[in-house]
Amino acid sequence: MSNLEQALRELEVATVASAGITLEDREAARSILKQRTQAVAKLAGLTEILGNLPDAVREDALIRLESAVKAGEAARHRLLQLKRATIVEWGRWNHVHLALAPAESGKLDCRG
Repeated sequence: MSNLEQALRELEVATVASAGITLEDREAARSILKQRTQAVAKLAGLTEILGNLPDAVREDALIRLESAVKAGEAARHRLLQLKRATIVEWGRWNHVHLALAPAESGKLDCRG
């Protein structure tokens, strides 16, 4: 397997894994994103090779790269949605917490 093929496969695998990232396992998410970053860096080091490849091989590599970019963008969009949802949920719980905090005094803030 050529260096280009190996780097493309690593990027594709890491990109697919990034689509399944959840906020529950932060270490796994960091590991997946680190793998994808390393795969991108590896491919960046091979850009000179692309110009010297036969047209069919270069076209296949470019199609695979475009696919990985689209999948990566979809994963990024999903992560942003998760982040927004987490911030909204935290805000709600923070509001509840602040409303319940004076409960020790026997009073509850129900003003909203």
